[in-house]
Amino acid sequence: MKKLIGMLMISGLISCKTINNNNKMNATQLNPEISKIIENLQQIHVFDWKDLLDMSRKGYETMAVQLGGKKEAVRIIEELNIPTNNHEIPVRIYRPNGIENEKSPAIIYLHGGWFVSGSFETHDAIVRQLANATGSAIVFVDYRLAPEYPFPAGFDDAQSATEWIIKNAEHLHLDKNKIGMIGDSKCFHSTWRSVEISGVDLSCSR
Repeated sequence: MKKLIGMLMISGLISCKTINNNNKMNATQLNPEISKIIENLQQIHVFDWKDLLDMSRKGYETMAVQLGGKKEAVRIIEELNIPTNNHEIPVRIYRPNGIENEKSPAIIYLHGGWFVSGSFETHDAIVRQLANATGSAIVFVDYRLAPEYPFPAGFDDAQSATEWIIKNAEHLHLDKNKIGMIGDSKCFHSTWRSVEISGVDLSCSR
């Protein structure tokens, strides 16, 4: 599973860098598909932005739409809110086509965005594809973003949601013994490390 998900996220598009005998790095060779993506990213323009934060978020949203690919149909998308002491954490569960088991494998998904950008919409296409490709229910956590909610608010949401999902797996019709994590950027890495230290056993892919 780890190798499969890793390939889904990076797609094997970038060639390896080479080092010569003088330990100097030769020019990096990029696959044509990656070169095309880089060219597209360089052409992204953000209009009607209010400040640098707004420009950053709109730029990230535009990039996500361009790179996310096609929005595949899934069997069902469920929405719920995870209760905490002073707020609720929005969560979506994407159940894949062709899977109607009482308890299905699950992957907790934590989106990228440096804790300041990203949402359900920016990663919707990727999560749909991931659900169908893996045959797992994808539990997508929409954690709070800075600066409206300063760090570690987003991290706390991700950790709390992960622990709650595991504890309530049966109620969510998930197989507690087949729950993993995946994500991109700092939120996933920080949460995965924290959950690992707490002793929760997860199949993680980074």
